[in-house]
Amino acid sequence: MTQPEVVALDGLHSLFAENDSDDILEWYSALCAAREANEDSWNRFVRMVQTNPARAVAILKQTPFFPLIDDLYRLVASVIAAKNYVFARQWAETAAESIKGSIAAGLLSIWGGADPQAAVQWLHNQPLLREDSNCTEALVTAWAAVNPAACATWVYQQPTSDALDTAIQALGQAWGESDPAAAVAHVKEQPASATRDGFAAALAEGWAKCDASSALNWYLSTPMYNEASREQPLYSLFSVLASQDLSEAGHQVDSMSMGNARDAAIRGIIDTVVVEDPKQAILWVECITNAKTRAAVVHSLITELSDRDVNLVKQLENIPIMWKK
Repeated sequence: MTQPEVVALDGLHSLFAENDSDDILEWYSALCAAREANEDSWNRFVRMVQTNPARAVAILKQTPFFPLIDDLYRLVASVIAAKNYVFARQWAETAAESIKGSIAAGLLSIWGGADPQAAVQWLHNQPLLREDSNCTEALVTAWAAVNPAACATWVYQQPTSDALDTAIQALGQAWGESDPAAAVAHVKEQPASATRDGFAAALAEGWAKCDASSALNWYLSTPMYNEASREQPLYSLFSVLASQDLSEAGHQVDSMSMGNARDAAIRGIIDTVVVEDPKQAILWVECITNAKTRAAVVHSLITELSDRDVNLVKQLENIPIMWKK
């Protein structure tokens, strides 16, 4: 298998032309790992693409379909945009509709942080892209990393749409991760609404990446416009907390009132601990109060553990659940 460290542009062409989908996916995964670690192989790839972006784009046009091909287009677009906005923008504008959104998202993931006003104006003038949630997410994530307050002003001026929901999520997560105190102050300034609920949840999820306990304490103490909106965020927050401090996650559950929110928290714990400690996960199952929820969790765990531990599967089959009555 040709690995990223030995792929020049001509080698890249050969890779795409001669290997099957699994090979290309393996190569792409290795490239992403090199990017994450900022390895020299990734830096060499960047230099290749930036030195000859037209050649890189021509090669990509010949790439056969493989899983994550849209992500590859987005990745290459971001690499080009980091050095040449004009080329990346022209590529996005002239690309086929099927890949236009991926290229634009890559462009905006860079441009949105360097010149957000110009990026916003360009996106506004692109009918096929301005409602694209991936483009909105890329723009907002990049912008929020450098000026979340200004980004928030723009986001809250946007009309209600799926793209707005994505923007709120991206803004909250980025701001919660970088400056939770400022993001919390922003929440306090907003009137109660479903949008505020969504921002608060995203804020907590971003904050939790660094400090899940503090994020969860704040989220549980913050009034919601719709209390039912807490369930999915609590699942995510308790999943993260369980990975950081399982004992603390248990104490937090013990302090919660019985109900769907508590059951969502328990599901988050279960889905985290089952990977390393399935016995612990089974103990948590019996703490779920809603019979339908418990049945769904038991069924899921039986499927997951069927090839791992027959004795634990038998133990699960003996837990009282609704569909056995």
